[in-house]
Order: sequence, then structure tokens, then C-alpha cells
Amino acid sequence: MIPQEQGQHLVDTVEKMMMGGMYDHLRGGIHRYATDAGWVVPHFEKMLYDQSGLLRVLAKVTPFYPSPLLYDGILQTIDYLANEIVCEENYFMAAQDADSEGHEGLYFTYSKEEFIDALKDSEEEVGAYDPQWEKWFRITEKGNFEQGLNVISLDPVFKDTFYAPEGWEKVRKIRQALMHVRKQRIPPATDPKGVASWNFMLLSALCDVIQYCRVAPIAQSAIELLNRVNEGVAKSFLRTESSGRQVFRHTNTTNDVPICLEDFVSFADCQLRMHEVTGSAVFLTNAKETMVFIKREFFHDGTPMMV
Repeated sequence: MIPQEQGQHLVDTVEKMMMGGMYDHLRGGIHRYATDAGWVVPHFEKMLYDQSGLLRVLAKVTPFYPSPLLYDGILQTIDYLANEIVCEENYFMAAQDADSEGHEGLYFTYSKEEFIDALKDSEEEVGAYDPQWEKWFRITEKGNFEQGLNVISLDPVFKDTFYAPEGWEKVRKIRQALMHVRKQRIPPATDPKGVASWNFMLLSALCDVIQYCRVAPIAQSAIELLNRVNEGVAKSFLRTESSGRQVFRHTNTTNDVPICLEDFVSFADCQLRMHEVTGSAVFLTNAKETMVFIKREFFHDGTPMMV
């Protein structure tokens, strides 16, 4: 256990991050980083390794801080990964760009007029328009981004209001109405390459959700995604050299490229995590054999080599 003060600092930090603009409130997933001190305006690119980090943090915080903001964050992000980042070969693609139509953030942001129109067009689902929602989502005429556009975020000042059961249900419906509008826009491009270590990190993150998340439907969604991609990830990155040695390669690298320690460490970690959540001895054997490989290939006379 950690001291209460440190635990509260952790909760406050995660909550502020999830209310801010780094988190994609409409689709799930986290953008690369914030460009302002208030964590409202992000660099809009989405990297796969950041999604794994997000899931691991949220999964481990929710047992002692069961907030709907965090639980929705897990479920939205898993849905985002399953529907936008898993490719036909069933591995996770590397990233999504920040810009569309030549402008960064255009796909993700709204003018005040666009925000109001989207919700008024969805009054049957959302209810009669309430100007208070502009304050909840920090929407202004001036905007908090470029050219009068607003990054969607939640203002912690009003969290007692929108954290109430009826308030949070309204947040969900508003997000859905805004997402309906966003689906009609031209999305950013997705980088289709597969990076071995990043995929293994994501598998470990799904194991964390399965182990720590106490909401059964969310844990089940992680199980389903893990089962869907596990074989595809192995087939996409594990290659057998002419010597018989099995190594990991990214989908866009050739056999003459040196192997990377990060790939093997990340694989060993994910195999240990999968053993812990499934009890299967196969995963434990994989982890042990990988550690033997690391010692043989990346150490010389007990000294780590630069790779």
C-alpha cells in the first residue's frame, strides 16, 4: 500500500488526464501528449504504445477509484482498438496521424456552432439543449484551439454535476451525438505497419484489464480482443531464419536488420502476463525460453551488449 497522500495525487493526475483533451472523449484512446500546461490541447497523433500504457494505468487505478470516467475510458479504448487499429492480419497497427485534409486536429475539434447543432440534431436521444453543456465540455465562441475550434474535454469544476448518475448518462449521450457528426468527416490516415514490441505491450495491457477490472463486461471485451489477435500477432512478427533461429521482426523490416532487445523483453513480459491470467503452462514456457534467448543473444561474458 502507498500513503493516502500519494494515492490521492495519483488519482487526481489520472482523472485530470482523462478529463483533458489528451483523451479522445468521443472514440476512446489517448493522443500523444499535451501542448499546454492545462492538458487541454493535444498533439492529435495516436500511438499504439500509448494506448497500452493508458489501459494498464486505468486497469490498476479502477479497483480503488471506480470512476465512470475511467471505466468508460477502458471500454472506449478497447472498442477503438478493435474497430480501428486491428488490421486484416489481426495485429495492431502502429499509429494514426494527427491531421486530416491538411490540418492538424480538424477531425477531432468543433466550433461552438457545430457543437450546438450536433446536440440539437440529436435532441430525441440527448434531450432539449442545455447551455450548461457548453461549460461541461469547455466550449466557447473563441475556442481553445485554432480558428475558433474547441478540443472536446470535461471541466473538473463541474464534475460533481456530471458525475451524478443522470449527469454521466448525459455525458455519454452528448459524446455519442458528437461522434455521429465526426463519423461524417474525413479521418486521419492510419500507419499500417506492425511494430512487434508495441503489439506485445498491448497484449500485456489487455491482461491487466482482465486481471484488475472488476466490471465483467469490460473484462470480457478485453478477453475477446486478446483471443482475436493473439494468433495473428504471433504469425505477423515471429520469423524463422535459415539457421533455424526464431526471431521477431516488424512487418516492414527485412531479415538483414539487427534484432531488437525491446521486442524480446516485451514478448517475455506479455507471455508471463498471459500465463498469470490463463494458467497455461505454454505461455510460461515461452517466457522462459525467451529469457534464455535474451541472455544468449544480447549478453557477452555476462555483460550486456549495445543493441
